[in-house]
Amino acid sequence: METMGARLVLLQTCQNFRDLGGYTGIGGRQVAWGRLYRADTLSRLTDTDLEVILGLDIRTVVDLRARNEIERHGRLSSDGHEIVYHHLPMIDEVMGLDRPRTPPPAELPADLGTFYIQMVEGATAAVTTALEILAAPDALPAVFHCMAGKDRTGILAAVILGLLGVADEDIVSDYILTEERRRERDAYLASVDPEYLEYLDSLPPFARETRAESMWTFLRHIGDRYGSMNGFLDVAGLDPDVVNRLRVSLLEP
Repeated sequence: METMGARLVLLQTCQNFRDLGGYTGIGGRQVAWGRLYRADTLSRLTDTDLEVILGLDIRTVVDLRARNEIERHGRLSSDGHEIVYHHLPMIDEVMGLDRPRTPPPAELPADLGTFYIQMVEGATAAVTTALEILAAPDALPAVFHCMAGKDRTGILAAVILGLLGVADEDIVSDYILTEERRRERDAYLASVDPEYLEYLDSLPPFARETRAESMWTFLRHIGDRYGSMNGFLDVAGLDPDVVNRLRVSLLEP
């Protein structure tokens, strides 16, 4: 169930829009298909792309990008459609609002796993609020996204799959599927935003690649410090009823 072909939603302007369904969760129950999606940026959707998304009956969009990313790249326009948009900027919580738009590589941590730990510890409000939004009545089907659908999106996907009881191995497998989409996304950026692609290419390889060890580092931290994803969410102050509602809505009976 970890193959890209079963998950990918084909769009012209979004190369990493995929379904989180199909994994085995608590008690052998399967994560339901067609209820929750993860994606890269949705700011350039064509009319055809929007028709595809509306065909998935998407009701909620959670945008994890920073404020300055939205200022530069725009955001999903759902005018005239019953899609509720939420902005939860994870990096703004961790790094502040006044940092440069394109920080030099020297400012990045030594590895992405460490950065993921910094983000989840520094942006717990964004994580718990996202879960509360997704657990609300009539919120699903929903999609959450950042720029590449890798780091911030990968963290929230790991938290959600973890609270559903999905094995760490499957969480890592889902995370590294993003690497399969990077070449196509780079080709798209080369034609529509070469300046941004040039910035991405200036980053060290580990910052762009989707390496299994990055997610393993994050998951080991959660296990070592909190015992489980549920333990992390308890410490973060999430109402247990939110977790229960997500399990009801995202796991097959």
